[in-house]
Amino acid sequence: MVALTVMVLTSSYAMPIFQKTLEQARVDIAANYLETLWTAQRLYNAQNHVFSDSIETLKQANLLDVSFPGTSAAANARFAYSVTYADTGGFCASAVRVNSAHWSGQLSINEQGRLTGEIAGLLGETVSFSQG
Repeated sequence: MVALTVMVLTSSYAMPIFQKTLEQARVDIAANYLETLWTAQRLYNAQNHVFSDSIETLKQANLLDVSFPGTSAAANARFAYSVTYADTGGFCASAVRVNSAHWSGQLSINEQGRLTGEIAGLLGETVSFSQG
């Protein structure tokens, strides 16, 4: 009985740490997708002298793989991606956390490659990202 109690207490302590670590991995994957989108935008701008206002345009230009996630997130997707602003001088793209009852927030990247954002949990825990 004592061993069972110790196991329950240990797992109740470790579970939030595990969940935050798992969410950090998901945020890192979303950041990698945004960096891929940034690269595609730079190539598109070099060819067209304007940044693309949609992920679909980048896919049609063969700058993003057709499997790149988009704005309509599948039921099992963790993030929905979109270009929120684009013109000749710059762009902003975002990855919004979806399909989670516990986590919410978004990451953003701009034409300079600056990647920022924060994903927050219901218990006050946060996973932040700032780079560039």
